[in-house]
Amino acid sequence: MVKRLRLILAMVVGVMALAACDSSNKLIEVDFTPIVFRFDIVDSEGNNLVTKDIYDNGDESTVLIYNDVRYTLKSYHETFETLSRVYMPVMRGFYVSASIDDEYSLYFGELDGAQNYKKKTITLKWADGSEDKIVFSHKVVGITKVDRTVTVNGKSNGRSTNITLVKKAVNNGIVE
Repeated sequence: MVKRLRLILAMVVGVMALAACDSSNKLIEVDFTPIVFRFDIVDSEGNNLVTKDIYDNGDESTVLIYNDVRYTLKSYHETFETLSRVYMPVMRGFYVSASIDDEYSLYFGELDGAQNYKKKTITLKWADGSEDKIVFSHKVVGITKVDRTVTVNGKSNGRSTNITLVKKAVNNGIVE
């Protein structure tokens, strides 16, 4: 009787082990980082041209165009809220935000990092009528791998969405 019970127990454990290793169970949750473009606007000497005034008030004369949608530059004072385990991208548009050391930069996003984008164009239009063009491609090629290319005015920026643009200051720090 004990041998029979051991045999049954061994069979149950064997079946459970085989069922647990079922290769058809491919439910894997992957959370891709949203895509956010950061624009550091500096003069020819490397001084930051995005000022506290622009941060506080935005700049409606600076416009970003993506997918035929026109975004004016807004101020965004980030607040940290409690996040759930899964983070969904939030399209905040085109905004000014401050780093922890009060350095101001322009941002555009968030775009869904799990989605593929092929040769998408972002156009920055400045107050003086000049433009900067960013073209990017982003392709998910595996569970944790993404291929990305970014060009700024026809020059490669590698995979980086952190972009430095050299401009001249006019008026109260608003760039041209």
